[in-house]
Amino acid sequence: MQYRQDSLYSVSKLIIHLHNELDQLDPALVYTTGEIECHPNIHTVIPDLIDFSLDSRHVDPEVIGQVEEVIKFIPEEIENCKTEFELVWKRDTVYFNKDLVEYVRDAAKDLGYSNQNIYSGAGHDAQNIAELMPTTMIFAPSKGGHSHCEEEFTTVEDSTRAASIMLRAVLKTDKAFR
Repeated sequence: MQYRQDSLYSVSKLIIHLHNELDQLDPALVYTTGEIECHPNIHTVIPDLIDFSLDSRHVDPEVIGQVEEVIKFIPEEIENCKTEFELVWKRDTVYFNKDLVEYVRDAAKDLGYSNQNIYSGAGHDAQNIAELMPTTMIFAPSKGGHSHCEEEFTTVEDSTRAASIMLRAVLKTDKAFR
């Protein structure tokens, strides 16, 4: 066993290391190590190559810079296995139109619905539209807080509330631009 170079075992230690380091940064930072490719992926063969992703999200680009620094200083070798990283994708924080956000907030309040600002790192269409025109988003609550997975479920009542907020916000926007 002492001669093995088990890359899966090594990467498990690396992921724990990353989590420990990232947990020391801003509490609003969210990150996911949700994708792992194991080669050769055969139950009787010692893995020789592991490729995994780390997705990190925060509204402040400086915090994302801190995440990048943590990654740059990962150990070059863990349990006799070499490590390396590659930044494969990055985007700037998208800020929605403040007036439209306020219209949505006011619409929710007018209708007696609770609301809160949510910073989403998920790649919604609105992030691209925001570069072209004033944009905002409305999130309807999902049962158990599940999002972007099979367990995601939003009730008809919550969907109706979100649609009502949207209608009222559109009417507020229309009135403001007349």
